[in-house]
Amino acid sequence: MHLNASADSIKFRLYMRDQCDGSITLTSFYYFTKSGDSSVFKPESGTYVCKLPSLGIYKLHFLLNEYPLTYNFKGQQSDTLNGPKVIFGYPNVDNPEFSPGYVVCNSKNAEGRIVDYFKNKKKRLTGTFHNGKLSGKLIYYDLNGEIVKIQRDNKKNKRRNRN
Repeated sequence: MHLNASADSIKFRLYMRDQCDGSITLTSFYYFTKSGDSSVFKPESGTYVCKLPSLGIYKLHFLLNEYPLTYNFKGQQSDTLNGPKVIFGYPNVDNPEFSPGYVVCNSKNAEGRIVDYFKNKKKRLTGTFHNGKLSGKLIYYDLNGEIVKIQRDNKKNKRRNRN
């Protein structure tokens, strides 16, 4: 995350670090909401820049996160989000027989016990997988290491959430 504070607004750009290959890219797949306000703040088209009207507490909703992250903007700061290593989707392979499941680094089915981390070294999620399917429960954590969601797959391998 990178932002520049001014008297009028905060200019925000979100960067994502790919945990698999280490690359860092600018992204526009996010938006903010502010506590007590129904407004949604999105990046301006083609610029990757989101203008926030004032300092304060905002929720960052990011395409690859299962839940929003809370940020308290008090002035200029800089950060880069680690993108998740494990996502629910299709492996990036040319095989029409693959069904949706959990994939690691967008390329292979999740296998065994996996722990994913935020940049601050706190856990993002923990789970055990077999051939891309959840085996037991998947636990999501917030930036402070607190559990925010527990997910189990039912017998038909549909995702079931429990907060």
